[in-house]
Amino acid sequence: MKKDSRLIPILVLCLCTGVLAAYVISGYGDGSRRKQYQTTEFAMGTVVDLTVYGDGAKEAAEELLSEIHILENSVLSWREEGSEIAELNHNYIPGQAYPVSQELAEYLIFAEQVADASDGLLDITIRPLADIWGIEDGKKEIPEQTEIDGALANVDYQAIHVIKQDSENSGIAEPTYMVCIDREGISIDLGAIGKGIACDRIADCLLERKCSGCAAVGGSIVVSGEKQDGTPWVIGIRDPRGTYGEVMGVLNLKLSAGTSRFVSTSGDYEKYFIQDGRRYHHILNPHTGYPASTGIISATVICDNGALSDALSTVCILAGREQAFEILKAYGAEGILIDENLQVYVTEGIRDEFSIRNENFQIASQD
Repeated sequence: MKKDSRLIPILVLCLCTGVLAAYVISGYGDGSRRKQYQTTEFAMGTVVDLTVYGDGAKEAAEELLSEIHILENSVLSWREEGSEIAELNHNYIPGQAYPVSQELAEYLIFAEQVADASDGLLDITIRPLADIWGIEDGKKEIPEQTEIDGALANVDYQAIHVIKQDSENSGIAEPTYMVCIDREGISIDLGAIGKGIACDRIADCLLERKCSGCAAVGGSIVVSGEKQDGTPWVIGIRDPRGTYGEVMGVLNLKLSAGTSRFVSTSGDYEKYFIQDGRRYHHILNPHTGYPASTGIISATVICDNGALSDALSTVCILAGREQAFEILKAYGAEGILIDENLQVYVTEGIRDEFSIRNENFQIASQD
């Protein structure tokens, strides 16, 4: 999900810069140019590329970046000492209720709902398993089976319970939220939805300020509002077997004012190592303890909610094509799945907005 050269590649390349260059070259004068602002910053454990159009574009971008840093450092990061997730992981007592904010409680409830809908494939307690594989940190060894089994014993999203105490029953003006975790060893990691949550926050801020813009937060992208020149937003989907910067196809998303679309991609090429001819990557199956091996090597999800697009892109890799398409349909989301033979499966609702740009890929039969 990282875009710098040290951490190798995001999964979807938002062609904001390319679109912006065409926009500027096409003859808009200095007056319009002053109403756009483009910046890149490191946040959420990845590179954030942000372009805002409209009056107050710079101020809006600065507010967005501040919001993202606050979201990461005060709520979402399991690494950041003092964040709600880190405090919960370190301080909960098994079986006892631990107070959390409504914001965090709602994220946990959302993650549980997606987990239930995907037969537990999205599991926010995957951290013990991710730690022993260490692929995110560059480790290139297969753990011993005993290590995997030990980690799996602490991977269970159903051990987390969110409790809402209504104000009318407690005498408190606002409802309060508590989290109860059944046993020791559970560690919550919202990485599977965190970048999508950031995209949701960006979209809300842009709409409030009546600005349009696009942002790439690692493998999650938001495009919001109508472009000033009336053309579609162009999003390139990375070639999962190409080099960084190569795309296999593009999405052309034309939006009206006040609307947003979210695009998230997950793939087996982001962080991985190869041993004995097999690719071991960072998308781990919480049932088996091993990296996903469903034949799907890249999954792009398009929908109207950032957290959902982020979550479902991971689920689609883990579920495989048939189950993935069922889950996408249930959520009213669209998807583009690429298998190991470079066959591309596209849901009906997005076919007219997607085109292949690389002859190595072809649209597969949907039968």
